Amino acid sequence: MDLSPRQVVLLGLAALVPGAIYTIGTGEYIAAIALVNIVLIVGCLVLAMSDTEPPESGQSNGSPIGQ
Repeated sequence: MDLSPRQVVLLGLAALVPGAIYTIGTGEYIAAIALVNIVLIVGCLVLAMSDTEPPESGQSNGSPIGQ
């Protein structure tokens, strides 16, 4: 299954809906902490799935340092 970061965010938002309903219905603080955990997990997944390139090392020939 090939998911884009946008699809992961949409799934995360879908997971927030029942959590928010439960938090409002019960008023328990532990349910609010679960919402924070959902946001952290979705953020980490988006970061892990993003297409970022590592920074350039400044070497023009691409050889490791010291060679």
